Amino acid sequence: MKFKLAGFLLVIVVFMLIAIGAQVKASGIEDRIAEICDSSTKSGEIGYLCSLKERVVSLQTKLLNLGNCSDNFTDNGDGTIMDNCTSHEWQKQTSSALIWDDAVTYCSNLTLAGNHDWKLPTEYQLVKLMEFRNDGPAFISPIFEWAVAGQFGGWSSTEASVGTPNNFAYAVRFDTGNSTYIPKTALYYARCIR
Repeated sequence: MKFKLAGFLLVIVVFMLIAIGAQVKASGIEDRIAEICDSSTKSGEIGYLCSLKERVVSLQTKLLNLGNCSDNFTDNGDGTIMDNCTSHEWQKQTSSALIWDDAVTYCSNLTLAGNHDWKLPTEYQLVKLMEFRNDGPAFISPIFEWAVAGQFGGWSSTEASVGTPNNFAYAVRFDTGNSTYIPKTALYYARCIR
């Protein structure tokens, strides 16, 4: 029980440090936990703490990098863009305008750069592409291309719990950074992820 509490407290401390913006080198915490886990039999309470290690370090790294990833993309030169912060690969150019069901099908059937495991991104994944600035509107990195000039944004795979049956899904507008649910019969664009 003591180690479950210690693991829980470690998670809280990490979140508190990140929340107040403290400049903390995670490697000290990470190294100490690694020592404990590497030297133990990883059973019982110690095993529980060690199982948290990977999740805490991964989440801590993602949280520390939240503000540092807006332009951290690499053009792979094969129609795809690598997000170096999340390790996701994105379709460089969007589809033509599609209704939601067709956008889901488009991504699941996409073969690009020799890969067949494409899908329509979640609302959260699309929002993560946006750069939000204090001195102007939100925007998506210019490394991405558009099938149609003046296009507003893209479909997400995230369905909205509005209406019966569920006829709405979330879309992200890349000209404003807004995410809102719209009817699945509306025409929007797909930018697939893997």
